[in-house]
Amino acid sequence: MAMLNSVLRTVCRQTVGRCQHGLQLTGPGTTSAPVRWLTLNSKLLSSVQQVQVVDGGKKLNVTWEDGKSFDFHSIWLRFQCPCTSCREESSGLFRTRPADIPLGLKIKEAVKTETGDVQVQWKEEQHHGYFSQDFLHQHIYSKDHLQAKKQVSRPVFNTTKNIDIMPWEDVNNSEKGLYRWLRKLNEDGLAKVSGVPKERDYLEKVIRKIGPIIHTPYGYLFEVATVDDPVNASFTSVALHFHQDLPVYEGQPGIQFLHCLRFDETVKGGVTRFLDMYQVLAKFRVQYPNEFKTLCRVPISIQMEYDNSDYPVLMSKRRPIIYLDDHGEVISVVWHTYMHAPLEVPEEDVEEFYNAYQLLGRAVEFSEDVIETKLKPGEVIAFNNRRMLHARSAYEEGGSGKRHFQGGYLSGDDFKSRLLVLAKKMGDPRPAIRIGNNDWR
Repeated sequence: MAMLNSVLRTVCRQTVGRCQHGLQLTGPGTTSAPVRWLTLNSKLLSSVQQVQVVDGGKKLNVTWEDGKSFDFHSIWLRFQCPCTSCREESSGLFRTRPADIPLGLKIKEAVKTETGDVQVQWKEEQHHGYFSQDFLHQHIYSKDHLQAKKQVSRPVFNTTKNIDIMPWEDVNNSEKGLYRWLRKLNEDGLAKVSGVPKERDYLEKVIRKIGPIIHTPYGYLFEVATVDDPVNASFTSVALHFHQDLPVYEGQPGIQFLHCLRFDETVKGGVTRFLDMYQVLAKFRVQYPNEFKTLCRVPISIQMEYDNSDYPVLMSKRRPIIYLDDHGEVISVVWHTYMHAPLEVPEEDVEEFYNAYQLLGRAVEFSEDVIETKLKPGEVIAFNNRRMLHARSAYEEGGSGKRHFQGGYLSGDDFKSRLLVLAKKMGDPRPAIRIGNNDWR
């Protein structure tokens, strides 16, 4: 628990050390311009007590004040060098090429400075570096530390089936309000705002509060309403099965928005439904472990053909429905039964795949964890399109009654970036919950 709490402390950028090339450093007073660096904590939890070069110079052993120690590889330290010769001063991007660093690089000497920082000198090149004790402690890469970091980014399921809602005025007028909304969206996978002006295209302003809108074959914004000559089932009044939008894209939209412009009382049906696919898979994995493995191994085929666009689309993709990381945790899932294309797998995998696919389909359609909402005019709901499946019950407009939404998309990466930038401003140490974009963090 102590380790988990230490990882929870903060996400921030800070200067991590000083170094120069070709010069003998005399101490921490010899500095170069600082660079920016992404770190996981901002507070030193334990200071450096002792350093020692071990394993013939391949590693540096650092012992901390609390008695714990950890070995940092020589090559790992070299690739983390924060000096302005190695990194861009403004962005912190690594400018040294891997080929520029000698193979089998070993540490010649390492000392603890008066400030507790660690000075490292390498054998095979004239390179001296200072590493702050904060940086070293924050980036210990033992199995326990890495697992603790993953634990705090693991999705937590919304068992209450409630959807958090905030006034648009609060979100629009303060970064604190915006952050509260984005944090809830990140944690639960969906969140609402109310009191949004019922104006066509106003959704663009809502999305741009967070980041740039994604352009798709449907444009920057798209209408969700019954139209003549529909090219998509969304533009009809029929029921929609659970699905994600546009999984055929490599850059599949991460966050989807729906703005209710009109939902007359005379309209029957039209309830919007959501289901957390991570929650479904957590149960499915326990109940059907072999079928779960099949869906991680055998690729599904999905395709999309759309001609009614300035740039007609003809796309197809083969990939497993479920992607796992190095710890066996789900980091990505695709589910769009409408886009199912002819399977292209070895014949011995066909029946095994379809059996697993059907069982997962039943787990989705008969899940007890469905969240339902009937959007009201002036409400915007945002949801994680890579985590939350969405669906809709059929509806009947009748007479002059109308149901009209507008939709739009935001990149999951832009969403996560905005969330963490605001978290830093608010002094909130929590990392982002996993968003389903194949990130192994």
